Amino acid sequence: MGTITAVQFLSGIALVTLSARILGPENFGMLSIFISTATIFYAFMTLSGHEVITTFVTRSMEADQHATAAATLQTALVTVQGLGLLAYVLLAAFTVTASEIVGVGKTHVAAMLVCGLAGVFMATHHECLAALRLANRLPLGLAAVLVGAGLRTAMLVGVWRAGGGLMMVGLVFVVGAAVTGAGLFVATVASTGRERLPHFLHGWSFRVPRDVSKFQKLSFYQTKVGALFGHLDVLLLGALVGPVQAGLYRAARRLVEVTTSPVEPLSLSVQAEYSRWWYASDGVMLQRLSRRFTMVAVGLAVGIYAVLIPFRRPLIHIALGSEFEGVVEPFLIMIPGAFLSVSVAALQVLPASTGSALPSLVWTSVAFVAQLAVLLILVPTEGASGAAWAYTAYQSVLATMVVIFAGVTLRRSCRSGPVATPDGN
Repeated sequence: MGTITAVQFLSGIALVTLSARILGPENFGMLSIFISTATIFYAFMTLSGHEVITTFVTRSMEADQHATAAATLQTALVTVQGLGLLAYVLLAAFTVTASEIVGVGKTHVAAMLVCGLAGVFMATHHECLAALRLANRLPLGLAAVLVGAGLRTAMLVGVWRAGGGLMMVGLVFVVGAAVTGAGLFVATVASTGRERLPHFLHGWSFRVPRDVSKFQKLSFYQTKVGALFGHLDVLLLGALVGPVQAGLYRAARRLVEVTTSPVEPLSLSVQAEYSRWWYASDGVMLQRLSRRFTMVAVGLAVGIYAVLIPFRRPLIHIALGSEFEGVVEPFLIMIPGAFLSVSVAALQVLPASTGSALPSLVWTSVAFVAQLAVLLILVPTEGASGAAWAYTAYQSVLATMVVIFAGVTLRRSCRSGPVATPDGN
């Protein structure tokens, strides 16, 4: 997981750097609007299938209920991919008929349609990585990510040298997504029958336990709020103050998100262990893991941002070029929020790993309300910096609530007896 994240980290830097230099602030802002619009459509039509796999496939395999585990895995993959296809259909209809709402004129409709295809090919990448974690076959996932990231980077270099524009950058995104997504699915199929991953292609069944369906419904709502947090800020900037400010903010936020990526393998890996020990009714081990990995996360946050704060300006100039000087201030404003996000990463996955999706829905909803309030107050006058303050407000509220809900879950783990399996045992 650490190596996969390192590849994604370097690929993310290359993506921002090359795209910014190819397109310049205005067209990079337009690309940001494409991506934000597409991501909102996809997020509004998807659910957290990877958490369903991590939590409920683990539970069924621990209880030796392979048929239930296979049905849960099939349901997660098919549902997420089907919703991804539906999302693209809706995105295409919006692009053709109403793209002016988000500041995309008719001359850019084709490029936006092309960029949106990337989401179809990457719809199940989180689910495939979750399955590969259970099967202990992450090296296969690493191979798929390496090939896709390497191909995308090489193609972007070619576009840069050829003087390409928005359409060519969009095509590169699609090719990279197709290679990565197909590779991850093939790796998942090749890994069935190992460790805690059932054979899910030997017959089809979508009959899953009732609590799995409830979890999926709640996660479906939670992803909608998460999508608004992730991309409404860019769209508001584009609509209220223009694509240049949207591009500057998007570049700053993308760099901040790159700095938070080193903690992702920690949270994803510990989530699988949380589920394992929760369904083994070992509250002591659950508390020990949460303390240990929270300390690691806080240490990572201190190390990352202690380096970034004093060297932010030269690093941004190296990554984006001197045209993006306006990125420096919003980047600095977002660092406190990013610090909190990294620090609570190991706790944020705790409720979902025990089969509870409601806490995620609650804390993302409350945090989004705080973000939206700050956006509406500050963006018209402060532009990208106002959106940066809204980002930090979101992360501050979310981190506070994560700590509260994690404490409740850990107290339950100490009081609870054996956890029931789907058949009631």
